[in-house]
Amino acid sequence: NGRCARLLMNLILLQEGYPLTIIRIEDRVKYIQAIEQYQQSGDDSIFLDFIAKKVDERIIEEAKKDFKYLIDRGYKKEYALNMVCNHYKIPKDERIKIIRTVHSEEEIKIIKSKLISIKDLKKLNKSTINIDGYNVLIGVEAFLKGRVILCDDGIYRDFESIYGKYKMSEYTKKSLNLLLKLFKKHNIKPIFYFDAQVSKSGELAKIVRDLMKKEGIEGNALCIKNCDKTLKEKEIVATSDTI
Repeated sequence: NGRCARLLMNLILLQEGYPLTIIRIEDRVKYIQAIEQYQQSGDDSIFLDFIAKKVDERIIEEAKKDFKYLIDRGYKKEYALNMVCNHYKIPKDERIKIIRTVHSEEEIKIIKSKLISIKDLKKLNKSTINIDGYNVLIGVEAFLKGRVILCDDGIYRDFESIYGKYKMSEYTKKSLNLLLKLFKKHNIKPIFYFDAQVSKSGELAKIVRDLMKKEGIEGNALCIKNCDKTLKEKEIVATSDTI
């Protein structure tokens, strides 16, 4: 039956040095469809691609566990990441899935102590919120595309990897309008900070200022050379990075 088949499959994977692969309930439909495709056409490519994806996901899960184990014991993140990813043979473009989602318990405590929930936004009435412009904008755009993940510190993050190469799209104004609608609802003064070294930052800042003026929102959008340094000096900050 299916269970025996999956046990045999995992035995073969283990013999080849791969981790046990789990077919979760939410993957059941795709799993069965891939098998049926092979039974009907003799083409096993869809099934093999499905299993390969599950194997990759499992490798990332195991790597995350080892990475967290190391950083919880004081290893520097860069060293721990290289050691774990070299062990599991994880390519560089996939390593962001680990470094962005896994934090030490000490980091999690610090980050969670700084969080403000949506319910508590009313407490910021007439306050100024300093926004890590590209960080937040890219994050909201990724959310609209369904490309964010909840990390272990309670923050939703994206894996777009487009900082420095950001290009405005149909999602740009959609995301900005959502943000401004939220700030207007809670009477919050937003100050957007965009990295000046990124192409067309000045144009984007002007778009933000024009949208705020149109909506009657008091605020500003600035282009500066070192956003992180500036934001570290601010009291209330919106970002998915660690400030």
